[in-house]
Amino acid sequence: MKNYKKTIIYITIVITILSFFMQNITAQTVNVTITPEEPEALSKVTINANITTDNIIQEVYLKIKECKEGFCYFLENESIEENNGLYSIDYQLAEADATYFTYWINVKTDEGWFQTDETDVYYKTTTNNNGNNDNTDPDTKKENNEDKGIPGFEIIIFFVAIFITFMFLYKKDKR
Repeated sequence: MKNYKKTIIYITIVITILSFFMQNITAQTVNVTITPEEPEALSKVTINANITTDNIIQEVYLKIKECKEGFCYFLENESIEENNGLYSIDYQLAEADATYFTYWINVKTDEGWFQTDETDVYYKTTTNNNGNNDNTDPDTKKENNEDKGIPGFEIIIFFVAIFITFMFLYKKDKR
């Protein structure tokens, strides 16, 4: 019985330590805005990243690749400069036949690197001489509106796990 209690206590300590590390990881957020929201091929886009972190930001990079259905061009790695707390870059789209681009942001802090999720930005559809849209297949457009979860939700799970553990131990002691 004593070994069982020790095991539960050790597991609780490990979960506590891991939850503190998880809080440090989730304390970093990057809000990205793209202007225009639906760019045209060969146009210039402005990508702004508002980075919130408790750590010191050392470097920020934009990873971007232009794509068309079934094929992506070379991955570009562009350094983003900070201006009054906002990281911004003007990027010139280079591929005439591309229909979207995929990007993500890599941030180096004093604690290490982290990156955002990959996001697809589809180009504005244009009408050709026949009145048809060049990009009419809705299945080729991937929606990237997934719910990213509630930051800090892990701590609620942690407290529920501790509560269940203590209830289980309390119940065992009564027997």
